[in-house]
Amino acid sequence: MDVPVVWFYHSNFPRVIAPWPEHAGRLRREAARLAWGYVRRLGRMVRATLAPSDFVARELERAGVDRVVRVSLGVDLELFHPARREAAAETRRRHGLPEGPLAMYVGRLAVEKEVDLLLTAWPEVQRRTGAQLVLVGEGPARRRLQRRPGSERFHWLPFQRDRDGLADLLAAVDLAVAPCSIETFGLSALEALASGTPLLSADRGGVAETVARSGAGAVFRSGDPVALADQAEQLLRGDLAELGAAGTPGAGDLSGVRVAEIAQDQSPGRRVYSPAHPDAGADGYVTLPNVNPIHEVVNLMSAQKAYDANATAVDTLKTMAQRALEIAR
Repeated sequence: MDVPVVWFYHSNFPRVIAPWPEHAGRLRREAARLAWGYVRRLGRMVRATLAPSDFVARELERAGVDRVVRVSLGVDLELFHPARREAAAETRRRHGLPEGPLAMYVGRLAVEKEVDLLLTAWPEVQRRTGAQLVLVGEGPARRRLQRRPGSERFHWLPFQRDRDGLADLLAAVDLAVAPCSIETFGLSALEALASGTPLLSADRGGVAETVARSGAGAVFRSGDPVALADQAEQLLRGDLAELGAAGTPGAGDLSGVRVAEIAQDQSPGRRVYSPAHPDAGADGYVTLPNVNPIHEVVNLMSAQKAYDANATAVDTLKTMAQRALEIAR
């Protein structure tokens, strides 16, 4: 059936193979090169490739992928809401978390997420401010991370399948930390903002863009644990409640983006609401003539479905990465 399609590029699998190509060995660089070739091939098969952040859009364009369109993900603002902060004490008791300043990482525990960087920096943050750290998630690096010297000082919680429970946790902490410098978007970071929790992020990647647009947080120099510790201290000594409250409208702006709109309107020169797009007008709309007509969206991932799809997506990416490495050999 000859049906025009678009592709939502949310998982940057060449970066899974070689998170930092400039430091990777020959085998991984070659495998990543082959993966980018596969991405370009897929890009030629669709009417447009949708990218969730400017960071990803630029990577795709540098790799030779044509017709890249920037479309953000969104969050459920009825589920992730600052009102949940009123139950913060009860949420902490339920999960065995301490009183006092508390920061949280939510995400996959894998090498490319740079959790090692966070664990290296945090003991100094805790020494200076008393702020403790909780990590929420699963992944291939979890056991290794928990075996690190000093890891017992951190609080480890499993992946939260219950979305209400995750929303409670994000509203129960003082700061959300996103150490990864190659994050495609960072959905949990946006959910934290919607919950009234400010962000500390690496200065590169999708979460850094969220911090810049919202003003509700700060960034540190990517890959630098000293910079992370310094910036965390500065935030923790400030008014985090006020900072978090300032960021909530930013989360609301992003929640207005609907990828499905692109599939519904088939008129030439249609306009899509995407206020973060570099060509957006004062009203937040951008004209996207290269994506018309589109009758179907392939791999449409709403914010609500992203976590449910995560486990399957990760397994698929691992298989693809292993296959690329086999080819490279």
